[in-house]
Amino acid sequence: MKYFYLIILFNLFIVFSPFKILAYVSPFIVAIYYILFVKSKKFLLKIAGWTLIWLFMVALYGLIYPEFHYENALIAFVTWFGIFVVLCMPYLGKYAYQAVRKLEKWIWLILALESALGIFQAVYGAIQSGGFDLNNGDRVEGTIHPWLAPSNTYSNVMFAINISIILLYLYPHLKRNKLKYIIYIMGIIVFILASVMHAIIFLGISIIISTSILIGYKINIKWIAVTISIFLTAFILIPIIMPKNVNLVGKFTKQLISRDVPRSVSIQVAFTELPKEYPLQPFIGLGPGQYSSRAGLMCTGYYFGGFNNPRDVPLLPNSPTEPQQKFLIPLWRWHASNRYFGSTQKPYSSWLTIYTEWGIVGVIILIYILFYISYKIKILKSSYSIKAIIMTSIWFIFLLGFQENNWEIPQAWFGSIMLIRLLYDSERYKSQMLQYGGSSK
Repeated sequence: MKYFYLIILFNLFIVFSPFKILAYVSPFIVAIYYILFVKSKKFLLKIAGWTLIWLFMVALYGLIYPEFHYENALIAFVTWFGIFVVLCMPYLGKYAYQAVRKLEKWIWLILALESALGIFQAVYGAIQSGGFDLNNGDRVEGTIHPWLAPSNTYSNVMFAINISIILLYLYPHLKRNKLKYIIYIMGIIVFILASVMHAIIFLGISIIISTSILIGYKINIKWIAVTISIFLTAFILIPIIMPKNVNLVGKFTKQLISRDVPRSVSIQVAFTELPKEYPLQPFIGLGPGQYSSRAGLMCTGYYFGGFNNPRDVPLLPNSPTEPQQKFLIPLWRWHASNRYFGSTQKPYSSWLTIYTEWGIVGVIILIYILFYISYKIKILKSSYSIKAIIMTSIWFIFLLGFQENNWEIPQAWFGSIMLIRLLYDSERYKSQMLQYGGSSK
C-alpha cells in the first residue's frame, strides 16, 4: 500500500496515452492490485459477487432469448468492468490521504504538459483553418493523439472530459502560487478550446445540481465566486471565439426535438417498436451487449472499419444480433451516411443502453446508485467545496451517459474518477482523525 499512488499515476498515464486498448486493461490491473497486494477480501467478494450476478443474468437471458449472443455479453463484461471496480473499491483510509499528498505535484505536471500541448494543437489548427471554430477543437487531443492533424477517433472528447475532472480535483490545491494559477488557467483554456460543447454544458449542469443538493450546508463563498467567474468568462469568450459551434447547439437541439436525427428516432424506436417484438425488453432488457452498448456495436462487424470497409475481428462474432439488425443498424447507417452528424446525433448512448439491454430494472438500480453516492458525499464531514467537487464529478460522468456510450470507454473517465474516489477516501479519513483526535499524518 506504500506505493499505491503509483497505481493511480499509472492509470493517468494510460488515460493520456495513444494506446486506447490499454484503457480496457487498466481496470483489470487495478483489480489485480487490490486482490494480490492490498489483499482486500471485501473487494474480492464484491467483484466475485458482481461477476456471479452477471453470469447468472447472462444464463437467464440465454434462456429467454434463443438468439442471444454470448460473445457479446463477454465483451460487455470487459467494457463495463471499470464501473464494477470503482463501485467495489474498498475504503483506503490513511493510504488515500498519503496518496493524495504524493500525487499532487504529478497531477500539476500532467495538467501543465497536456494543457501546453493542447493549446499548441489548437493554435496550429487555427492558423491552418483561420479560427478556433467548428472542428478545430478536434485537434485538441493532448498526448492521446500527440500530432497536429486530428485523429477523429473521439480522442478530443476523452481529453476534454479528463482535463475537466482534473481541474475539479486540483481546485482545493489552488494556493497562493502564481505557477499553479497559470497552469490552472491553461487547463481551463484548453478545455474550452477542445470545443466539446456537450461536456461544457454537462459540467455546468453538474455544478448546478451539486450546489442544489448541498443547499443547507455552509456555502464556500470562494467556491461560488470562482465557479461563477469561470463560467461567466467562458460564456462571454466561447461565443466570440467559437460562434458557429454555439449556434450548432441550438440547431442540434431543434433536430432532436423534431426527430430529424438518428438519436431521437432511436429513442422513439426503443420505447415503441422494440417492446412489440420483445415484450419483456421494457422490464428486463435484451441482455448485455445485445443492442446499443459499445460492446454490442463492436461485435456487429461494422464498428472497426465502418459500413463501407467492415473489418472482422478475431474472437468476435462479427455479426449483428437480431434486434440490432432490425432496429439499430438502419439508424447507425443513417448516421454514418451524413458527414455533418456528430456524437449528438448518434443512435446510441449509455443511458439508452441501460434501458434497452437491462430494462427499467437496470434504470432504477442505476438511479438508486447515483442518489446513494450523492447522499454519501452529502453527509461527508468535509468542506463545502470538497463535497461540491466530488459530487460535481460524479454527476458529470452520469450526465455524459446521455451523449454517447461513455461509461464503456474507460479512457474517458476511469483514471480521473479514481482520483476523485481517492479524494473522497482522503477527506473521510481526515474527518475521522479530527473526530477521534488522531493525527492524519
